[in-house]
Amino acid sequence: MPEKMEALGVLLVLLPGFACAYIVQSLSVRRRQTELDKVVEALLLSLILYVITLPFYGHSLPIS
Repeated sequence: MPEKMEALGVLLVLLPGFACAYIVQSLSVRRRQTELDKVVEALLLSLILYVITLPFYGHSLPIS
């Protein structure tokens, strides 16, 4: 059961980044990306989103 909770935590952390990456890809014309490029872009966008929203949520990450 703990493995499922860890996987859910990873999904919740990455989900905003994947959503932003999808929006960026649909709004802009860019070269073809590999799956690894998409995951790295989602990681970077997730990090940026969490750093921006960190002061609004009391300096705590969503998964602790």
